[in-house]
Amino acid sequence: MSAADRVRRPSVLLQLLEARAFPELGAFAGAYPLLRLAPRGDGHPVLVLPGFLASGASTFPLRHLLKALGYACLLYTSDAADDAMNV
Repeated sequence: MSAADRVRRPSVLLQLLEARAFPELGAFAGAYPLLRLAPRGDGHPVLVLPGFLASGASTFPLRHLLKALGYACLLYTSDAADDAMNV
């Protein structure tokens, strides 16, 4: 039996935890006016790294906020394309 055969599927609870992204996005939207009160940037670059196997779309809200605060956002993925997965 190979190692790939021994990998088990995540539990139902762990799979359900993935759905928390939607309430977190809602919480971010609700907190956005307060977050806009954060200190303004002076154009310094900020490197934004998406999570493992995530695309640049997953960091869009953060990059939007940083740009609104005056920072230059640099997105890094495996080939620096916005739709590429980070591996």
